[in-house]
Amino acid sequence: MRGEEVDTEPAEQLAGPDAAANVLGRGSRYTVATLIQVVAGILIIPLLTRTVDPEEYGTITAALVVQTVFGTAAAVGCQASISRTYFRRHGPEGARALIGVTALAAVAFAVLAELTGPLWSGVFEGLDYGAPLRLAVLQVVPVAVLVGAVTFLQAAGRVRAYVITVALATPGAQGLGLVVALLHGGAVGYLAGVTAGLYVAMIFAWLAAVIDFGPLRPRSGGRDLLRGAAWVALPTIPSSLALYVLSAGDRIVVEGLEGLSAAGAYYIAYAVGSLGIFLVTALNNAWGPILFGTEEETRWSLMADSAVEVTRVVALVGAALAIGAPIALELFAPSDYDLAGLGTVSALVAVSGLPYLWYITSYNIVVWRGRTGILGLATPICVAVNLGLCALLIPPLGLEGAALATLIAYGLLAFLTWLRSRSLAPVPWDLRALSLAASPAIGGLAIALALPDHGAWLVIRGLVAAGLGLYGLALLTASHRIGVRRPAASAT
Repeated sequence: MRGEEVDTEPAEQLAGPDAAANVLGRGSRYTVATLIQVVAGILIIPLLTRTVDPEEYGTITAALVVQTVFGTAAAVGCQASISRTYFRRHGPEGARALIGVTALAAVAFAVLAELTGPLWSGVFEGLDYGAPLRLAVLQVVPVAVLVGAVTFLQAAGRVRAYVITVALATPGAQGLGLVVALLHGGAVGYLAGVTAGLYVAMIFAWLAAVIDFGPLRPRSGGRDLLRGAAWVALPTIPSSLALYVLSAGDRIVVEGLEGLSAAGAYYIAYAVGSLGIFLVTALNNAWGPILFGTEEETRWSLMADSAVEVTRVVALVGAALAIGAPIALELFAPSDYDLAGLGTVSALVAVSGLPYLWYITSYNIVVWRGRTGILGLATPICVAVNLGLCALLIPPLGLEGAALATLIAYGLLAFLTWLRSRSLAPVPWDLRALSLAASPAIGGLAIALALPDHGAWLVIRGLVAAGLGLYGLALLTASHRIGVRRPAASAT
């Protein structure tokens, strides 16, 4: 490896089908953690919508937007800096120290958010800076620390600790929130329970990652560590914030144009479609560390080979979600949430997983090369495009207009980041194979838009969606059985 990188143990440097199996095999393990998050998110929707009324659910949605936007900003770009640091000169010890830096930054951010709450809360129509938003601010610290800790656990290949952390932070926190909501009622009870659960998850992750501030001392190279981390991380702060706004900001536009109840309904439909984006995130939890831990001479051929199979799995799952969305929506909420006809929203968001995947490939390249400036530029541009298109398309198209804006914005993000990354690495892309691998998603979207969403057609949709989804799952399972080993850093 290059001189500035941490030495790795001897490992197979794979290309071709084995490289894809390596990514999908390890990705399938991280997909277990993502499935925990997804299943928890799916199950909480029908339970919560039957516990609180639509307006309270809209309040919870607004608080979760605050939690995630502020938590993402408070994480100060730690995902890029921690994952890159782990495989370079400062190694695992430096990566651990950066989690501590993230925690300090998050505390400062939460204090600032509390002091300025009456100012920024005005963005939510009819929602003052009261208990729900204050609880969301309290959640900023654990959310930011968890981002850093799970990034470290991914780089270290500590799948078990990663899965436990995710289980505590998602179903654990949400389950506790639901219990409190049932006992005391309302949005405040739910958010209070979630807050407590997140702090429990943060404590576990802190202990699992063994946070150590020692590498931050000047004699230990702390200045170089912080300088290098800041160089990579700072441009990703607006990028990370904008990326979440890209996925959630349209709900604010929906709320402003259609009201809190419509925002809650849109959130549910969006959640169904976004499972494909969750899958991309899960696969990249394995993909990024594998790429970063691979020898320079084989890194980019591995990316090209594995990208084809990753694209195929994402396309199959996206097609299954698009076609089966109307069935899922009927299960997620009672009739007073008015989800009729929102299958198109889910379908458009599901297919957005493909351009998001193509963005992730460029993201990995620019992070490894330390040229993250494009992220701080491209993502805010795409957010502005997304919000502008939402404002233009919602009046004539309804909520489907917001979903279409999402698809266009992710496509633009993939294109802009590719323009920069193509000059940073000699990746031998097989465009024909990538196009064929992506085709199920395009076909699935066409079928989803063409088929009716009532009566016997729901059965047909269910069968087709199940077939596509099971095939995608089979690809992951088969790759997991191959058991290809990942390059590992010398210290974990």
